[in-house]
Amino acid sequence: MKRHSSVWLIAFSFLFLVACKTHSTGSEFVGKWVSSANPANTVVIQRDGDKFVISKANQTFVATYSDGVLKYELGGVPTQCTYAPETEVLNCFATDYTRG
Repeated sequence: MKRHSSVWLIAFSFLFLVACKTHSTGSEFVGKWVSSANPANTVVIQRDGDKFVISKANQTFVATYSDGVLKYELGGVPTQCTYAPETEVLNCFATDYTRG
């Protein structure tokens, strides 16, 4: 009986951990990204606490993660970076990037 209870406890704990892990924190955006069209065009995204730093050429933007996208301002205009996990493509600055 005690062994049977232990099996259920382990199974329940595993399901609980899997369910809690489904919420993204934006870590899928972190890394170096290379333009599909022009390999010299790169973007680096780093985490800084609960913010993200997007670096492109000599520009740096501070972004926040919300609703599955990174949101930042470009020249005072609200802009965002999106990530498609099925193709592993980042779309940012109206350009598609893949991991580099």
